[in-house]
Amino acid sequence: MEVETSLSRTVNFDIELSNLYTNLIQIASKLRTNSVNSEAAIDEMLSMSYFFFTLGPLSRGSASVGLSTLMGMLLSIDMEVMMSFPAGKMLDMEATLAGGRAEFLFSVKHWFKLGSMISPITTLPLVSNTFPTVRSLLELLSNVDDIECDDGFL
Repeated sequence: MEVETSLSRTVNFDIELSNLYTNLIQIASKLRTNSVNSEAAIDEMLSMSYFFFTLGPLSRGSASVGLSTLMGMLLSIDMEVMMSFPAGKMLDMEATLAGGRAEFLFSVKHWFKLGSMISPITTLPLVSNTFPTVRSLLELLSNVDDIECDDGFL
């Protein structure tokens, strides 16, 4: 999808994304002390996704990167999506077609039935310890269907 952009629009998006990122870091540090609920973090994450999706031309690949990044951000606060998105809906297209960030948040936030992870992400083994070489990581990625997991982890 082609989206017309300009240098000033890109600069404005960069400023907005930088502010959202700074806010998200502050909110995440407060989450560790339970002085804020996760809704604020989720709003910041969805807002960052909105700006990523609407900044420039999207392909299915860049949309996948945006969605994967959002899921990674959710995992970083020990939250995971517990349901599928509605059939026929795509997060990037909802962002592109929304009138603005508030409309995007309103239209998609209910898609995210979130639950706490069974085990906090900090208890999982480090990827670098589990797969110490590039070869072992590539072997994992090439044979995911063939691997039997110990302790339920890859």
